[in-house]
Formats: sequence, C-alpha cells, structure tokens
Amino acid sequence: MDYREENGKFTSRSQLLKVAKLGPKAFEQCAGFMRISDGKNPLDATGVHPESYDATKAVLEKLGYTMEDVKNRNVVGISKKVSDYKALADEAGVGEITLRDIVKELEKPARDPREDMPKPILRSDVLEMKDLTPGMVLKGTVRNVIDFGCFVDIGVHQDGLVHISEICDRYIKHPLEAVSVGDIVDVQVMSVDLKKQRIQLTMKIGQGTDKAGKSENSGSGKNNVDNKADRSNRNNGGRNSRNDRNSTGSKNNNNRNNKPHYIKGKKNNFFDNIILDN
Repeated sequence: MDYREENGKFTSRSQLLKVAKLGPKAFEQCAGFMRISDGKNPLDATGVHPESYDATKAVLEKLGYTMEDVKNRNVVGISKKVSDYKALADEAGVGEITLRDIVKELEKPARDPREDMPKPILRSDVLEMKDLTPGMVLKGTVRNVIDFGCFVDIGVHQDGLVHISEICDRYIKHPLEAVSVGDIVDVQVMSVDLKKQRIQLTMKIGQGTDKAGKSENSGSGKNNVDNKADRSNRNNGGRNSRNDRNSTGSKNNNNRNNKPHYIKGKKNNFFDNIILDN
C-alpha cells in the first residue's frame, strides 16, 4: 500500500521486487496471482507465471503469434495449432504439463479454473437465499477453502460458510484435511441472514442447532419432572416429620396430663394412694 501511494498503480509484475520486504522468494510465490491490465507486458494480465515468459514467447513465435495478438486477445484457437505437445515443450524448454497450462491461459486469459469443475446438483425449489430454511439438506460444490472453514456453492448466488468445526466429527487442524476445492458435498442449512447476506452451513447432517436445541429442551423437561418429584418428596417428608413431631408431642402432653393424684387422709401403701385419670 505504501508503495502504491508513493508510486501509483503497478504497471508490471516486476515492480513487486521494489516493494519493501518482498524478496525474490515471495515474488516467486505471489507474482502468478497478480493481474495487471493495460500494463507494459501483455502476459502480466494472464495467469502465466513470469518464470515462463521466455518459454511463452518462444511458443507464440513458433505458432505464428505476437505479443500484440495476446494484448488484443487474437490467440483464440491456439490449442488447435499444437500437433505435438511433447515436441513443442522440449523445444520451449518446459514440461508438457506446463506447456498445456500456458496454451490454455493464452486461449482464455484470466480464466477461473473452478469453471471446469463439476457443477453442483441444484434443487429446482431453491433459487434464492429467501428459499432457504434452517434444517434444509442440499448438495453443493466447495468453491474455496480457508483456514477457518470452506465456502460451498449451493446455487443461490451466495456461497455458504461451513466452519471448520462443522466439517466433520473428527478433529482437524485445517479444512484441507477433509475437503478440497471442487468436492461435491452434502450440507445442511444452520442459519440464514438475509440482511447481511450470510449463510451458515454444516456438513454434520442431522446434528444442526435445531436438533440440539430440541434435545436440550427435552432433557431439561425430564429434569424438571424429577426436580418436582424431589421437591414433592421433600415437602411430604417435611409434613410427615411435622406430623410425627405433633404426634409425639401429643403423646407427651397426654403423659404430662397423666399426673398421679394423692388422696388426702390416707397413709397406706404408696401404690394405694395413687389414682390415675383415664
């Protein structure tokens, strides 16, 4: 950003080497992802890596094209002019696979390689985000894999996010351990935010938030019943204890009332002088 603010927009990929703290190794890794339209070199607007520029020029010359043809995109059908890829690759000094990639890029500059991947199997009743409902199970295609999850195309013009914790049941350090770009996967809708245009998906079919919530509610209901029973038992126990105490107290009161009465004027045997009230 500092370089652009001071020097303006980039006009060639080689200018990346002038950026502070961006060395040859970093340039090698990132240059192929940078596209420069209307730059000095027409190949800077394609996916051809700078390492292959010399080989690309040799191929163009061999097949009768110029750099001006690349700029004006007049190289459509170049693949039909290649009769022997192996021989042409040896002549250009590159591998056959690299040559095929160069030819494809020249024929269709800045193409998205994901376009060649299998299309998702879409449902006819799900065309827009408003058609989505939580719990719905769909098929989709993994379009991008990032550190914290992956984005899946389910055919509603907005890719849904599957968080890394929702990809599989086992522990994974990175989503690439379980999925890769182009995979066709089954996903379940967890939530839809139309305002923020966000779709949250899970690949753990049948383990969505709704099911978990239902399970938690049913469990808490059982606990409530048990708690009520416990409270009832405690209350009954309390009442029984109070009743026992009252009953015992009554007996004690009766015992206290059963005091011996002495008859005055008689000094016979001690037991003869006691009259108990019934």
